[in-house]
Amino acid sequence: MRIAWGVHGYGRGHAMRVQALAGGLGARHELRFFAGGQAAGLDLGGGAAVPLPCLAYAYRGGQLSWAATLAANAVRIAAGHASTATLGAMFGPVQVERAGA
Repeated sequence: MRIAWGVHGYGRGHAMRVQALAGGLGARHELRFFAGGQAAGLDLGGGAAVPLPCLAYAYRGGQLSWAATLAANAVRIAAGHASTATLGAMFGPVQVERAGA
């Protein structure tokens, strides 16, 4: 089975959990990791994760600013939309598998 696994977050806690699980899954399945934030570029078990553009919060005066967040992420949103097809092409045709079928 081919598994695409996405990891994102502030800090590296989620990435470390993925590393722990990837060893067992990687022995039986083809894994491809995609990551944003501080997890981008880490070896999550089977090579470096493919970096993804990520959204980030923007703060003004020590408080979250929704207007600044939207402005700061406009380019990332456009890039993310364009990269969706590229990510899908990395795995080729997808066959959906259902348990018990």
